[in-house]
Amino acid sequence: MRAHGRRAFLASLGVGSVSVAGCLDAARTDDATARTDGGTDRDASSETGESETTESGDSAGTVDVADDSPQGYPHVRASGNRVVAGEVDLSTAVEHRVEFDARPAWVVGLPSLDGDASVWAVRLEDGTVEGVRVDDAVSRVSVSPDRLDGTLPVAAEARAGELSLLTHPETAAHTHPVAVGDTVATVTDGGSLAFGCGDDVVRADANPIPDARPVAAAGTVAVLTDPTESYDHGVLGDAVEATSLSVVSTDGERRARFAAPEGTVLEGIAPIAADVDGDGDGEYVTTASDGTDGARVVAFDGSGSHYVAPAVGSGYRWRHPLAVAPFGPDGDVEIAVVKTPHIGGVAEFYRATDDGRLALVAESAGNYATHTIGSRNLDAALGGRFADGDWCLLVPDDARERLFSLRRRDDGVERTATLALGGELTSNVSGVAVGDDAHVAAGVGSELVVWTP
Repeated sequence: MRAHGRRAFLASLGVGSVSVAGCLDAARTDDATARTDGGTDRDASSETGESETTESGDSAGTVDVADDSPQGYPHVRASGNRVVAGEVDLSTAVEHRVEFDARPAWVVGLPSLDGDASVWAVRLEDGTVEGVRVDDAVSRVSVSPDRLDGTLPVAAEARAGELSLLTHPETAAHTHPVAVGDTVATVTDGGSLAFGCGDDVVRADANPIPDARPVAAAGTVAVLTDPTESYDHGVLGDAVEATSLSVVSTDGERRARFAAPEGTVLEGIAPIAADVDGDGDGEYVTTASDGTDGARVVAFDGSGSHYVAPAVGSGYRWRHPLAVAPFGPDGDVEIAVVKTPHIGGVAEFYRATDDGRLALVAESAGNYATHTIGSRNLDAALGGRFADGDWCLLVPDDARERLFSLRRRDDGVERTATLALGGELTSNVSGVAVGDDAHVAAGVGSELVVWTP
């Protein structure tokens, strides 16, 4: 990756605060306007067929993935990219623990208003939401609302002594709203993709899967659409998968539709919007699966072409895309993935090539379990600068009682730190940038554990 590309990636991870209360106030983000230059044209053909793109109105263009959204999501960034800015050396990090009356299911966070601490919203398995502030010590803060029944938390604003969540009255179970431009988008319990709410709601011409989590980039929303039950794998919480990925503008217009490669479904809940090839434009990363060859990672660009990785080679075997960052030893952008997280999970790192492939450049066969069968939590991993300022991938072991920090080297992958959890991982793995530092958090047993420099 070029030096300016690395700087641009780091700059894209800026953090801040926002004034949002539900969907009734303007949810301001600093997403750039979507580009329409079309990017570099590539042959869309692959071993799995061509990616069909259906345009509605103007061209979707390419995705500017600068992600300055100040909210904290279960997948950390509004773009769905599980990466945190700042640095923390996990081999020497300080551990903070706070206990609750129930097990944490979801953890989201923001930097405090004074910039000296991280502030966390912890949704417990019983639906209550607890607030925690972590600096040199741990203290409780109030959260509004203090209960979420079925939906996922999004941290919206950290005020003195209080954390506000981003909510929408129509949000479906198992998903959450996303702030985009000056509005809020959500997949509704009625099966639509809605922007705004009340009398000002706009319903998009899209057909999201029921538990789709919309991601935001370039002033648009990307969501997995056109559900099917034709692929009887059913490891992500239900038997419904997507057959397309749609990009929708805030006026409800579907700007593009990317069909799953021929004979496959898109097996996931949310794509990752990120710059895969380091050219300053962005792609949408997800998994395409079938019952013969299993899963392969694909990355659609704004022109309708796509990068594609080789398939697992066996049917009903999943790949879990986790993060896009300069993981490479020389700062090259790579996609971090875990292959078959349910059976001997292998950490993999892919790099985009000029001929439209995603090339496997390194792997670590470490039994990494970033997902458990039947769960909708696909966020048990995190990318960040966790060792001497180098980018690493943080993943759980197969017992989900340890987290390993993995760093790319010229000759493969090495472990830089092992975090003994002292219990079973019960939530996503989250991160917050606090100035130049990073704080990392996860639910363990009935506790929230936070690691700080």
